[in-house]
Amino acid sequence: TGPRFRSVVDWSRDVIKGDLDRWTAGGEIELFLDDTNSLAGILEWQRADHVFGETSTRRLVTLEYQRSPWLTLALQGEKGRLPVDERDTWASLTVNVTWDGRHNLNLFVGRRPAGLLCIGGYCFFAPAFDGVEMRLISRFD
Repeated sequence: TGPRFRSVVDWSRDVIKGDLDRWTAGGEIELFLDDTNSLAGILEWQRADHVFGETSTRRLVTLEYQRSPWLTLALQGEKGRLPVDERDTWASLTVNVTWDGRHNLNLFVGRRPAGLLCIGGYCFFAPAFDGVEMRLISRFD
């Protein structure tokens, strides 16, 4: 199988988050090494006008390795125009391991800004973070 390309352009308004006019653009290229291993590169850009008059711009780059169906390794970098929590640049490494179809272990090393965080299909608001975090999500049917 050859490489797969994806792209997105989106406009939205999120009154709860205070975004009056938010534009997002991004693209991904995924290379399949064989039936179970792949590499991906992802670029994203976002610009938002907020309720109190400020405008923010964020750029994100991700390099990812996947061994289906149980392992994902990702290096991520993010740069923001408006500093959040005294920072405007964040970098991280994420290791995600899934087993038995019911358990998801996520190891995060690095920095991330405050905001909505989604792991293993669950989303929640997370504060700014700098360090090492391990999260285990298990479903018991």
